[in-house]
Amino acid sequence: MNNFYTQYEEGKACFDSGKYDEAREIFEEFIKHRNDFADVYNYLGYIYYISDDRESAIKAYQKAVDLNPSYTEAIMNFAVVLNDCGRSDEALKYMNQLKSVQYYEGVADSYCLGKLANMHAETARAYKSLFWYEEAIEQYQKALQLCPDFPDIRLEYAIALRDYGDMEKAVYEFDQVIVRKSDYAEAYIHQGIAFYKLGFIGFALESWKKGYEIDSKNKILSTFLYLLKGAREVK
Repeated sequence: MNNFYTQYEEGKACFDSGKYDEAREIFEEFIKHRNDFADVYNYLGYIYYISDDRESAIKAYQKAVDLNPSYTEAIMNFAVVLNDCGRSDEALKYMNQLKSVQYYEGVADSYCLGKLANMHAETARAYKSLFWYEEAIEQYQKALQLCPDFPDIRLEYAIALRDYGDMEKAVYEFDQVIVRKSDYAEAYIHQGIAFYKLGFIGFALESWKKGYEIDSKNKILSTFLYLLKGAREVK
């Protein structure tokens, strides 16, 4: 899936730099696998239009508008092409549609949401590096509002909560990470640390054993298990 997103960025970079033939090739390949990006069809519409392929341009713009009826730029472009093709009545219909274009909160594809979530996470990491935990936690929460099923970001959020001292929430979030990615050895390491800090040695050992079953070559897990062998849960 990440290859598609890399392909999208490559196509956009080519388009932005005026390399339209390369952009066309990339985007046409892209839509064979993902046909839900209104942006891509808008780009293709323009490329077809300047290549004097009006029919393909119309189809591309129509798809862009169908995917996102509030996409002002695509609507304008679509109207221009329709008018150039002598379809002025249809062009006027789309021009009139601009009057009713509304802002719809949350209308975005998964790629855009993921990109925004990662931007929030990156900001959170910067705050965390300064030990500004409240600000970091806030940014992680914003990231997870956009993409709640990103286990890496949720794990970082849980670690920030733990290091901030909010152990109850941290333990809950570690559980949520594991629910979403049960083979995530790193999550078991940090969940175990949270239990250990709370004095629940038995729970900590259980977490680390589960992590070790997933990744027996993990030095942290093998070291922790060796050091705590025979330990009893603190009462």
